[in-house]
Amino acid sequence: MTGCDKKPSADAVPATADKAQSAVLELDDTTFAAQTAQGVVLVDFWAPWCPPCRMQGPIVDAVAKQLGSTA
Repeated sequence: MTGCDKKPSADAVPATADKAQSAVLELDDTTFAAQTAQGVVLVDFWAPWCPPCRMQGPIVDAVAKQLGSTA
């Protein structure tokens, strides 16, 4: 994998306001099983310091907004 070997910068983490507008669910080990128990899900592993992850973030968010909970 390329592009993920850099250290995080101060501006790498999205602002809270950006997260509030996102349709993407952020899950952890306590919520993953319940949220993914029914149907097919897209799981995207990302890091705020990873440039390719940041580039695909808006695409994943657009898909989440388009499909919502109906997918």
